[in-house]
Amino acid sequence: MSDVIVVGGGVIGLSIAWKLAEQGARVQLIEQTQVGREASWAGAGMLPPASLDIATDPLARLRALSHPLWPDWSAQIRSETGIDNGFRPCGALELAYSETELQQTELQLQKEGAEYHLLTASERKAQFPAVSPEIPYTLFLPEMSQVRNPRHLRGLVALCHRHGVEIIEGEPVVGFETVGGKVTGVRTSRSEYQAERICLTTGAWSKQIGSLLGLNVPVRPVRGQIVLLRHQPLPFTSILQHREQYLVPRPDGRILIGATMEEVGFLKANTVSGISNLLEFAAQTVPALSGADVERTWAGLRPGSPDNIPFLGQTSEWDNVYYAFGHFRDGLQLSMGTALVMSQLLLDQETSLDLAPYALERP
Repeated sequence: MSDVIVVGGGVIGLSIAWKLAEQGARVQLIEQTQVGREASWAGAGMLPPASLDIATDPLARLRALSHPLWPDWSAQIRSETGIDNGFRPCGALELAYSETELQQTELQLQKEGAEYHLLTASERKAQFPAVSPEIPYTLFLPEMSQVRNPRHLRGLVALCHRHGVEIIEGEPVVGFETVGGKVTGVRTSRSEYQAERICLTTGAWSKQIGSLLGLNVPVRPVRGQIVLLRHQPLPFTSILQHREQYLVPRPDGRILIGATMEEVGFLKANTVSGISNLLEFAAQTVPALSGADVERTWAGLRPGSPDNIPFLGQTSEWDNVYYAFGHFRDGLQLSMGTALVMSQLLLDQETSLDLAPYALERP
């Protein structure tokens, strides 16, 4: 019998399993297909900053807890596994097309406690000459960082193995064994596993898995499409972002363009219109990217919650069932803080954040 079974092998589940096992817990992780292959793999790896001293919004506070953990935890991945997850500070440029949009962006950054400054026309031309002069306002965020999702996931898998996590792949969960108010076992398509505690990190499939335990989980899949360009030399080295769309430059000459937000259920295929919209955004933002080589396209299913704030905590229905899902677009960037507070909760330690704002039963 394990101490904890983690159901779901995305970046949230892998991170929690690692931090639990690192502290001596016996952990099994069950994944329906292959670990790290759904939304976690598909994301762009942006790591925006926030401040715990300033931020009051639950999403920003979890981001503020996560952001300062990335340098040390990335270094730990390198030192223990030899895998470089690609973490690097790179800065970001927030784009605004009107004075109203600029004021809204500044207000949001101030609420989150993110450092920024408004670039003058001459500063922008000198530092970001490739950015379209048709964009009137640009804010620079020096603390923005990025990570390479596939590399980071490989590092997490290696860390889990190193610390004794048993990873079970290709076994969808089909039910649970219960006695009284406790869940005693997890039934998969092939076997059954027992543990003292269960943690659900099931992403876009959380509603379906939660229903097996009678839980009302308002999580839905939201498709996001991404385009990968190749352009040498790189016309810019910081992330460029306008609302939900972004350009993320990689040191190897690749540029990620993202991302759509589409309520289409569990359809994960790319579409002509989605890819066309992303390419149009890239060319409007950086004219040099017009006609750049498209190397690859893909899509992922994000786990959206009604208010886009993740669900973290312990169920009221079951004494030993915990959950961490609904991270929407922010799973990777919030994974460090989520792993910290959920490992604390599962090991009966004081949590670094008050988890009440993240409860399933929140208003």
